[in-house]
Amino acid sequence: MEIDDRVFVAAFVVILVVGALSVFLVMTAIGNDDPYDVVRHYEVDAVFDGVTYSGTGISEYTPESDSYRTYSFNLMMGSASGDERNMSFGIIFMTDDTPDSSIFTFEGMEMDGERELSVWSVSYSGAHYTYLIGDMCTVQKVTIETQSGTVTASLTD
Repeated sequence: MEIDDRVFVAAFVVILVVGALSVFLVMTAIGNDDPYDVVRHYEVDAVFDGVTYSGTGISEYTPESDSYRTYSFNLMMGSASGDERNMSFGIIFMTDDTPDSSIFTFEGMEMDGERELSVWSVSYSGAHYTYLIGDMCTVQKVTIETQSGTVTASLTD
């Protein structure tokens, strides 16, 4: 009994398709499905010593523990005269999506359109940070007040 070439080619194609689907399903299963692992982008406005700055910023999730979530912020700003300023800071959320209350102080709730945001604050290194936080650890806005000025970073995406 002789196997027709078309049957051999058809069987080979079926094996390739099944193999490709298997690889796709395995890669999807082991892929990163953590909805908290998101890079967020911010528009930054600041005034230091009477000089206006603007720029952009990002926040990134850093997986460190199963008991909390850490987000790092990096803000980059420039003035019309070419001066540049950068700021880096972070926030720690517990598994219930609220900031760590041993570090941050709950200030209440604030409406942003139809969305209710929680307001949290902390002071350290001579600066006061106020965070407006939505669902799933999403920092909608952060304001930093220092002796020399104020920075506001607002979520763009």
